[in-house]
Amino acid sequence: MTEKLFISFTMDAERIAGKCPTGGPPSWEFAEKSVRDYCGLLGSRGYPVTFFILPDTAEQQSSLFRDVARDGHECAMHFHAQSWRDNYLSPDDWQYLGGYPPDVQEPILRDARDQWADAMGHMPAAFRPGNCSANDATYGILESLGFTCGSVSIPGRCKASFYAIWTDADRTVHRANHAFRMVAGDLDFVEVPITTDCRVTDHWSGTGDVRFETAEVPAIVAGATDHLQAQVDARSRIKHLCLFTHNSVCYDPKEAENRANVLLGVMEQLPDIAAQFGLEPEGCTVSGMRTAFLSAEK
Repeated sequence: MTEKLFISFTMDAERIAGKCPTGGPPSWEFAEKSVRDYCGLLGSRGYPVTFFILPDTAEQQSSLFRDVARDGHECAMHFHAQSWRDNYLSPDDWQYLGGYPPDVQEPILRDARDQWADAMGHMPAAFRPGNCSANDATYGILESLGFTCGSVSIPGRCKASFYAIWTDADRTVHRANHAFRMVAGDLDFVEVPITTDCRVTDHWSGTGDVRFETAEVPAIVAGATDHLQAQVDARSRIKHLCLFTHNSVCYDPKEAENRANVLLGVMEQLPDIAAQFGLEPEGCTVSGMRTAFLSAEK
């Protein structure tokens, strides 16, 4: 049986720009269309999407995300302290998540999780922090709050102002570590790193950031290849790609400015990328990655 290449397409669902100091879509209508067009392009080709949704976005667009969940997509939680509740009114008073010690980080995340759950009608299983900001306490806190998996890390990122240091982080799907965020451990929380090209170091974030809104198809393909080679070298239990974008991006091919062709171009290349490593591509949510990883552990 050919080994699978599990591929997760993700989207961070932000608040609209006026209430999202870290950047967001121009309107709720634009955000909804971005979500639906992204789902349409991917779902029709067998790829489920994992949406990392801010708590306030979940409140505003709960019907939208309940709709996409019924189509087999995953709704997970995203978090920016600066864009939470009324914090956008004084964003300089708030840090990125990794800037908070455990006794501050835990109650903030607990309250945000409860807000998200009230809006969506269920607890979130997966989590991604804004700008991949985290410290060594974050994974243990997430596990204690009932999160079972996430896409917290972006290997190679080195951005102290975001409290996001992932230089030389583990690039495989792995159990998170309670004491040190960048290596595997024995927590129940399974980490699914974002795909990057760590051979590239001249990007503003310190790594080859291959998000759909800024990277072109060749760069994304190169990043995917680099990411997979690192997993092969590390003899990872499962092979994966985790690709991402935001709800501030247009995926309607009929619009003048859109990134649909980039998304479609990458999808066309995925079978060839997988074949280079003797793998068979399969669409998967982030929670599905956890299931596949735990099965491979047995």
